[in-house]
Amino acid sequence: MKKVIDDKEYNIKPGIDLHGVDFHGIDLSEANLRDANLQGANLTDVNLSEANLNHANLRNAILHNANLEDTRLIGVDLTEADLSGANIHGENLTNATMIKSNLTGANLSDSILMSVDLTEANLSEANLSRANFREANLTDASLEGADLTGTIFIVAEMVNAKLHGAK
Repeated sequence: MKKVIDDKEYNIKPGIDLHGVDFHGIDLSEANLRDANLQGANLTDVNLSEANLNHANLRNAILHNANLEDTRLIGVDLTEADLSGANIHGENLTNATMIKSNLTGANLSDSILMSVDLTEANLSEANLSRANFREANLTDASLEGADLTGTIFIVAEMVNAKLHGAK
């Protein structure tokens, strides 16, 4: 898959190094970015539906309002990433690293977050209804005002998690 961004052509393929690239508003649906380096990339308003991001490096990436529906996200590194307002409905994020990530207002309903590290993550006002946080680490995470209807927290670590106003 080839994409032209700011007059530069990129051959989108597994393992590609795209750190710091500005993809704002680009359609990357169905892209195979498995093992890609997208550290610090701007993916604001990007359509990543049906893309493969398994084991990709998205540390410090900006995915504000990104569409991640039907995206493969197993083992992805989203440490300190901004996923505020992102649509991550029904996704499998098993073994993802999301330390200090901003998920304010994100839609994670019906998602699988088994063994995910969300230490110090901000999930305020997020839709977490029916999500599965089995064995997840939510130490010092903020879930203030989040929708927790039907959410599963079996064996989840929630030391000092903030739940004020969560429903």
